[in-house]
Amino acid sequence: MYDFQNIKRASILYQVSCVDAPMPIFDKSQYSICGTDSTTVKLTNYSKSDSTIWYVNNKVKATNTDQLVFKTNDTFYVTRLDTNGCTKTTDAIKLLKFSTPSTPTITRDSSNSLNSSASIGNLWYKDGAAITDTTQKIKLSDPSKVGSYTVKTTQNGCVSALSSPYYFLVTDVINLSASEFIKLAPNPFINQLNFDFVVKGYQRLNIEVYDLATGTRVASRPNYTAGMPIMLGQLSAGTYIIKVSSNDNKIMQQFKMVKL
Repeated sequence: MYDFQNIKRASILYQVSCVDAPMPIFDKSQYSICGTDSTTVKLTNYSKSDSTIWYVNNKVKATNTDQLVFKTNDTFYVTRLDTNGCTKTTDAIKLLKFSTPSTPTITRDSSNSLNSSASIGNLWYKDGAAITDTTQKIKLSDPSKVGSYTVKTTQNGCVSALSSPYYFLVTDVINLSASEFIKLAPNPFINQLNFDFVVKGYQRLNIEVYDLATGTRVASRPNYTAGMPIMLGQLSAGTYIIKVSSNDNKIMQQFKMVKL
């Protein structure tokens, strides 16, 4: 038998401490806006049972939401009341607004280098693929670097539009002797190019045609012999780069031709 007379009842008072209540946490470490863009700031430790107040420029902007969209350089902070009755307020955060950088332009100098009009933050592309060079000037000196180049710049976290393409052309790829030549004519042409060459050790050469504006290859004619016409009537009027090469790539010559 139990002696219920001697059992003492104890009452335990549970008291919640708000000292350790977590501060609202945002999903960003940088707060900036580019041009006409917007940015969404979101709470990562938000619960639907929480109450939130978003203050923007010291005025209540929104309540009971985990995110807010900003388009201007505002100052904001958030107060959260959790289910335990604990209130925590974030530090005030200033959003920075930057202009989108101007689209850079590419020029070529006397040292055979391509220059971006943007002095910092450059990212270069060759034939549409990003390359590792991020300087203002890239040195191009050998035939392997022939191609269509574009560049964009990132400043204050904002990215410019891609520049217009610049087709880098090396015209002195090989030194032809007095008895050796590669010739394309006429220039300008309408539908047909006449192809003639005398190069020791080579009876056939390959033809590739690139659109100067885009760097896109628009025609390919392999294993051409001297005297064969190149029919290009399907191309639109414009400027094209004609690349002449051998299968072993020891012969490589470039021509800039205009189609009427």
